[in-house]
Amino acid sequence: VNLCLAQTLKKLGDDAVGTPLPEAAAQEMEILLSIPLSSLALRVLDLDHYSDMLVFLPWDSRRQVAVELVRAVVAAGGRLDSVAVVEKLFAMITPLLKDSDSGKEEGTDSTRGGGGGDEGDDGTA
Repeated sequence: VNLCLAQTLKKLGDDAVGTPLPEAAAQEMEILLSIPLSSLALRVLDLDHYSDMLVFLPWDSRRQVAVELVRAVVAAGGRLDSVAVVEKLFAMITPLLKDSDSGKEEGTDSTRGGGGGDEGDDGTA
């Protein structure tokens, strides 16, 4: 799995980071990242390139992969036995914990201002 991710990352290249993938490619990338979750669950955190691949996905696709990751971890009874594991997991499931930093990633306007929190959240996911 790690080799497959490494080759995909190499093909995409460093220049593509931050550049949105075409919709079809993003869907395929989401599938590619979801496949190992059923068998590896929390062990995907140990894959060298798994989190690197997430940056190529639009925010909504990252959110979907994060949902699948959490489901796989819960189903497998994965233990979060160190701070490092929790930090890695939280980094990967960030789309479930906060809104996108940039509205353009979600195709919506970003809101700037104080407060933060859930104020003004329209509940869409």
